[in-house]
Amino acid sequence: MLEDMTAVVTGGSRGIGRAIVERLCSDGADVVFNYSTGEEAAADVVRTVRANGGEVRAMRLDLREPDAAERLMEDAEAHLGSVDILVNNAATSFTPAPLAETEAEVFDGVLAANTRSVFLTMRYAARRMRDGGRIVNISTLNTVRPVPGIGPYAASKGAIEQLTAVAARELGPRGITVNTVSPGATDTDLLRGTNPPGGSPSGRRHDAARPAGAAVRRGRCRRVPRGSGRRVDHRPEPAGDWRTGMTPNRRSRPSGAEVRRKIRGPDGRALLPSGRVSWLPDDFVHPVLVPLPGGDHHLRPIRETDTPLDYPAVMGSRERLWTIYGPAWGWPAATMTYEADRADLLRHEKEIAAHQSFNYALFDTAETALLGCVYIDPPERAGADGDISWWVVDELVDSTVERALDALVPQWIAADWPFERPRFIGREISWSDYLALPGIPTVP
Repeated sequence: MLEDMTAVVTGGSRGIGRAIVERLCSDGADVVFNYSTGEEAAADVVRTVRANGGEVRAMRLDLREPDAAERLMEDAEAHLGSVDILVNNAATSFTPAPLAETEAEVFDGVLAANTRSVFLTMRYAARRMRDGGRIVNISTLNTVRPVPGIGPYAASKGAIEQLTAVAARELGPRGITVNTVSPGATDTDLLRGTNPPGGSPSGRRHDAARPAGAAVRRGRCRRVPRGSGRRVDHRPEPAGDWRTGMTPNRRSRPSGAEVRRKIRGPDGRALLPSGRVSWLPDDFVHPVLVPLPGGDHHLRPIRETDTPLDYPAVMGSRERLWTIYGPAWGWPAATMTYEADRADLLRHEKEIAAHQSFNYALFDTAETALLGCVYIDPPERAGADGDISWWVVDELVDSTVERALDALVPQWIAADWPFERPRFIGREISWSDYLALPGIPTVP
């Protein structure tokens, strides 16, 4: 599926990086990867890949060196002819310590290896990667679940996630998607080096070492499975064209019991979108940019500042929208003012930030026009764990844009949202049938 494509993977000789290299090669890509130490481990990757008919080249480069990242990209491009896929996986180990005891040199070293190198490889890709390429940056669950003692590491990965979000917007018009992947605790050399079985390498026991270190000792830390590269390599496929600016993580899809606990609460009573509780997993990270196939339109979370575009779009299609949403929501009223719409968008913006409900606006590439919205809400009726509906302005009804949105939304929800039983209102169930369903009691 990746024949005639080329890839660069940083830190590809061990653990997750090795799994990514092997997966990309098995799917037909020609790969160049770097390693900083462990020549035999890198040689073993090369032997394994070539024994299975793949094409791979290893380069020894320490990404903490100022020019190493750019040398890797230059040499890889010279060897491969071009770069279609970039996976930034490399990370350096360090001894966990409280901020008060962390030397500036340690912080600088972690940022150089984990963040500066990513910036440089991404900058090179932004300048030289062919249109339609893929950039995937490996982050960590610790950006949403911080623990004491890992300040430099968490900061380095948090910066990567922000670089990802910005690059997704900048490179989206060229069809280049940029995403991060945040795996959970995985039994790798890096994790074991940072969390040795007997405590920290210095002999001290820091809080940061407890969760992961205990997982290693008790065998609860997942090993690197043979298929672990799939979480990365599905994004370089053409089907991943519309996913960008995202940070999915290992726990983004909860079990049915987890969803029920989120919705029902500890006393068994339902928790509805009252503005007090999120019904999503604590570590879920919502997408910030979702291109429609074709590249001329995209979805992003709506903001108060979108009122000048939202108000004319809503009021220009108000009569039709009232037939859809009026019976359920009483929206949009004929008397709705600009200020009322602005207040409504501010509420949406706050609810998105709190993960209480989501409103994604549909824009043209330059964001000169708001053309519709996708709503993702907690269920107000029994039988689902998420309610999804969407609309386009009158002039786009039955257009190629509406058909593209209709095709995209179910795929997007299935791939990147933590629902097991999403309900697509107005599509798989009519609004009248939806309103006839039994409601979920609200929390007093």
